[in-house]
Amino acid sequence: MWYILGVSWPGDSELSRFLWTCYLPCFNLQVSLQDILFGIIFITFTFGLRHGWTYFLRTLPDITDLLEPLECAISDVLIPALVEHQVAETERDLLALPVRMGGLGLVNPVNQSRQEYEASIKATGPLVKQIAKQAAEPPNDEDVTGA
Repeated sequence: MWYILGVSWPGDSELSRFLWTCYLPCFNLQVSLQDILFGIIFITFTFGLRHGWTYFLRTLPDITDLLEPLECAISDVLIPALVEHQVAETERDLLALPVRMGGLGLVNPVNQSRQEYEASIKATGPLVKQIAKQAAEPPNDEDVTGA
């Protein structure tokens, strides 16, 4: 019994030999090493590296100048390796869009830093006020929804 494309095929039947020799080669089952490396690089960036610096974006104010080398590495090294050409600024902005909007989600940390920090301050503001007052109860719902 053979397993081809997750389907079991009888071993020595005439049908399985016909399918193996005539039909299955029509599928392009070869995946290039470049495609595999693209996937590994993209997944590593999207699910690993990007979330590593998100903590810093949310907790440290005014770090845009510190993020410039990171953005240069993304736009000058990572993106050209993925798309196989140098990209202009407008194309870089397009690639930074989420996938659902036609981009690749290759965010620009310099542009994202202020938004992340402000969102974090807004979300945690009522709780910080309660902690500063050393109150035992959590913030009111009005304070949280107004934030």
